[in-house]
Amino acid sequence: MSMTTPEAPVRDALAALAGQMPPQRFPDGAWSLGRRRRRRRRAMVSVLAVALAVPLWWTTGPRPGQVADPGGSTHVLPSRVGRPWLWQATIDQSPPGPAAVVYTTDETVYLEATTVVVGRDGSYRIKAQVLGHNIGRLSPDGGRLLVGYEGVLDLRTGKEHRPPGGTPVDWSRDGRQVLSVTERDINLVDLATGDVRQLLRVDMTSDATRLSPTGDRIAFGEGSASEQRSWLRVVNLRGGEDLKVPVESPQDLWSPPVWSGDGRRIAINKGVCFNARQGPDVCGGKPPGRVVVVDAETGAELRSFPHPDRVLGFRGDDLLVERDHKILLLGAAGERTVMRVPADAGRPEIPLDLIERGTLDGPAVSANPFAARPGFWVCPAAVALLVAYAVWRLRRRIRSRGNIPL
Repeated sequence: MSMTTPEAPVRDALAALAGQMPPQRFPDGAWSLGRRRRRRRRAMVSVLAVALAVPLWWTTGPRPGQVADPGGSTHVLPSRVGRPWLWQATIDQSPPGPAAVVYTTDETVYLEATTVVVGRDGSYRIKAQVLGHNIGRLSPDGGRLLVGYEGVLDLRTGKEHRPPGGTPVDWSRDGRQVLSVTERDINLVDLATGDVRQLLRVDMTSDATRLSPTGDRIAFGEGSASEQRSWLRVVNLRGGEDLKVPVESPQDLWSPPVWSGDGRRIAINKGVCFNARQGPDVCGGKPPGRVVVVDAETGAELRSFPHPDRVLGFRGDDLLVERDHKILLLGAAGERTVMRVPADAGRPEIPLDLIERGTLDGPAVSANPFAARPGFWVCPAAVALLVAYAVWRLRRRIRSRGNIPL
């Protein structure tokens, strides 16, 4: 005896209805249409892959505006430098190599004082600055930078070294030693061996202490509160009487003294009035100050320039100075601008080899926006992939509803 299930009538009715339906017909060119859709998808994926690969290629490829002369030498001082991008790579992540110029700014992702290094290949790199500490000096070849209170940063490797002997404030001419200061001692530190040699003990040291090119003299500022006077003191480490060059106020010693390449001259400020830009009445009608070149043996004044510029170094008989966000060359022929820096750039530093022998008036260099810190492109790439996927899904949904003709 056969059993009939409750679903049998429904199944039989559907079978009968299906038998009455006309056969399903595929539209003409259905297979061709499928192939075209697959090609479009492959093309879209290829375009997206190229779009994501371009930033990576740009990061490792040639940088725009490399600092080089027509002969290919990078021993060139750029005529203009700009600001880094907020997401610029840091020095330890991607070392720039020897620097052409270094300055400070707060227009970075750190939103506070930041060291900006412009490499001789045109690269821009940044480093958060130690709070309360000014930018340090570059080594004579631009390959290392004094940072913080105890650090020496190698711009070729991105590694920071902390030598003994106190706070490093200056370099020896060959770049193998640093002049360091503690509260009362002035020391010479060998970076290779770590040996510390005490050169001098004073009542109070200053970060504006400089070693002569020959390494046998030290120049720094001193003052007497009781006598209300200040002077530049030059100490001969081989013995003999110290030289004292009077200045007009303690403000004259805020900028460090600068030795000439032959060690025979020193450039200092005199009669500085830092508020002169507020009007002549602030300084009592006096000039805002001047730069003076004195004889390192006698203290006699040899030359004078009528602006209280910050001296960066000697270039033969001329001076390279900073004034109003410009680097100027002062000499017998007058003055001319050799570099412009951003309006918010503070205390630009240039290595000694470029000051003395570098080619001036090089090309302007700007920061590469794609030279970003590692991982920066992950978020934009992820967003791009999500947007592309959402667009693809939306197009499929609309086409499936027949609103867009196939």
